[in-house]
Amino acid sequence: MVPLQKLYSEGVIPQSAQTGNGKVWKGNYYVCYFDWILSTEIGDNVQFTEDTFNGLYLQIETGALEDGDDWERISVKMNIDSDATGRKYDKETVRRARQRIQNHFAKKLPFHFQRTRFQFNSPKDDREHAAWLTVGRVYYDAGTYKQLITAVRQAFEELKTDFCG
Repeated sequence: MVPLQKLYSEGVIPQSAQTGNGKVWKGNYYVCYFDWILSTEIGDNVQFTEDTFNGLYLQIETGALEDGDDWERISVKMNIDSDATGRKYDKETVRRARQRIQNHFAKKLPFHFQRTRFQFNSPKDDREHAAWLTVGRVYYDAGTYKQLITAVRQAFEELKTDFCG
């Protein structure tokens, strides 16, 4: 596995990246998150508004399967935390925005980006909907981490221009 310190020191992820305290709640992996884009930063456009999502960000996830296989991936995440924003998010509005973001990454990283299933409802706690959604992910290893994380970060930055221009 590629240590986070190596990702920091090589400039693959920003020094401002934050790590979680231990394993993800109700998950079996560790995370490091960075590169937040708030819906208000994307601009005044018809594609994404504050009612579409609160923010998008990237998250490094590392874990191990029960058979002992380690895995590492970078995930594109969408925040729709009503508790933090005070807004209600409409399922179909979020679904359409998420689909457009997935299409963007699938186009930019056609051989690596894996779409994830849309799970608007929160399966792990008693909420009207989830607070964080995984849009998609890219798996990497010790030989591909620099290339793939950099490519995902570039595609992430291009969201701003592709959806505002």
